[in-house]
Amino acid sequence: MLGLLIVVPFPFIGGLASGIAMATSGAASRRAGGVARENARTAFNWGLTYLLVSTLLLVLHFVLLFALTAQAPTRDFYPLGIPITAYFAVSLLHLALVIAGTVRASAGKAMKVPFAIPFQRA
Repeated sequence: MLGLLIVVPFPFIGGLASGIAMATSGAASRRAGGVARENARTAFNWGLTYLLVSTLLLVLHFVLLFALTAQAPTRDFYPLGIPITAYFAVSLLHLALVIAGTVRASAGKAMKVPFAIPFQRA
């Protein structure tokens, strides 16, 4: 549920807050058993993965911004806009995963995100 912080209307702040909140709450909820423990582990792993990927994409965007516009301004969105486009795509994926995870958790089922980096193993 904390993953829904991504919809906070401040650019990039909501996404970063969402990743931090998911990782923090996932780590704090590890003591629970069964499905709750599995969902906490999944939230922790996906929260940290999202935080890492989104931060790297934002840093890459600003590195490209300064590198490609050092000599003269550019009028083209691409290749400068590739990292920011990928950031928004990952953020939409994050929102979909949070909604699906909330629905599955409320039904008492475990959520799995196979492409999340396994920072915390089962």
